[in-house]
Amino acid sequence: MSVYLDITGGKVLSCSIRGDFLAVEPIETLERLLEGIAYEHKSFSKALNKTPLPPYLGSISKNELLAVMFDL
Repeated sequence: MSVYLDITGGKVLSCSIRGDFLAVEPIETLERLLEGIAYEHKSFSKALNKTPLPPYLGSISKNELLAVMFDL
């Protein structure tokens, strides 16, 4: 999985998530959820708690997604 973020002034302007996962919902919905928030682990974690991830990322967990985004 690859995550591309355009960050200005510490906030996410745009997000693109690409990879080999079995999504049943459009990934763009999840990408839009992450736009406009501060590029901080805590902010992303809180935002990702608001929606179930399996429809967008299949078996990829929130922690795995955060690890990619924050190089953990």
